Amino acid sequence: MRIVFDSIAIILILLFAGVAVLALGENDVLQNENANLIIENKAQKQEIEIWETLNATQNI
Repeated sequence: MRIVFDSIAIILILLFAGVAVLALGENDVLQNENANLIIENKAQKQEIEIWETLNATQNI
C-alpha cells in the first residue's frame, strides 16, 4: 500500500513541477511581449514628436 501512496506522491510532485515550469515559460513570453510593446510605444511617441515639429514649422 505504501508503494501506491509513494507513487501518487511522486506523480503529484512531477505534476506541480511541470505546472511551475509552464508558468515560468509563460512569464518569459509575457515579459517579451511587454518589452516589444514598450519599444513600439517609444517609436510611436517619437513619430508624434516628429509630426508635432513638422506642424509647428509649417505654422510659423
